[in-house]
Amino acid sequence: AVGFPPEPVSSPIAFVCTHDAPTLRLVLATLNNAPAIWQALADEFAAASASSSAGLSPPPVRQSSAAPGPMQGVWGATFIALEAPHGGGDKVLLPPSALEAIGVLTEARHGTPQLPNPLCLRVECGDGRGTLGHGQPRRAAGRGQGGGGRLAGLLEFTAAEGHVALPRWLLQAVGAQEGVPLMLSSVDVPRASLVRLRPARTRFYEEAEDQQSLLQAGLHGVYTVLCCGETIRIANCGEEFELLVSEVCTGFPPTPVEAVCIVDVEALEVDMGESLEGEEERIAQERRAEETARAAQAAAQAAAAQA
Repeated sequence: AVGFPPEPVSSPIAFVCTHDAPTLRLVLATLNNAPAIWQALADEFAAASASSSAGLSPPPVRQSSAAPGPMQGVWGATFIALEAPHGGGDKVLLPPSALEAIGVLTEARHGTPQLPNPLCLRVECGDGRGTLGHGQPRRAAGRGQGGGGRLAGLLEFTAAEGHVALPRWLLQAVGAQEGVPLMLSSVDVPRASLVRLRPARTRFYEEAEDQQSLLQAGLHGVYTVLCCGETIRIANCGEEFELLVSEVCTGFPPTPVEAVCIVDVEALEVDMGESLEGEEERIAQERRAEETARAAQAAAQAAAAQA
């Protein structure tokens, strides 16, 4: 048990709270640097304890279905890149101190330290000054909602201080590797209403018997943002399927945009289109048919000329 307010110490402490059960969300803060956050946690801990004593489910902690306000430009910081152990998806790990910093800046901008759910981030290769930290020019990578870099989501505040951990494919997408600086900043991404996907291989339709369940398991809780033109990966029974994000839309009626957030949406329609491999085969067959037709026409013309 920890008293409130806690005595200042140098190490962080973690609380595990119910979050869209059975998913667990880890909330961290630094004891000697986050009195406002700890007071909020104390209030929520007391409320959760009271609910538990009454036989009720504890309320969600530090989450909101809507952002407290626009997050574009609210927070930004540079971290050293690490490869994340969780592998897939587009979620990154930030250090505990980032929670305090984002909360303080959010409160200064919007009057509340409450973070939006989800928190969307832009990841860019470089130190925010257009270089990789050693005078090397930064190159644009990936696609997002204007500007360079790649849009991503947040998993936890459990990375080592001064570092950000992200999946290997995301490191490659922004043109980075472990040990280089990455610039992360908070962004606003519209909620999705329609997503169009195209499998890379035709075998997706042959081997994925329950496509709806596969897509739900492969997207929900794994990806936060989908960007038009990018390729995502969905695991299934030890295999991995690649899907091209051919179009993303927001609003009703759906309006095409560059990127959408697929978390906490009212209704999301997922449209599966022709596989890329199938399109190539279809185009090749059409080309062969045209060549055959032209050859037959030329033969007929030659025969007519001889007659």
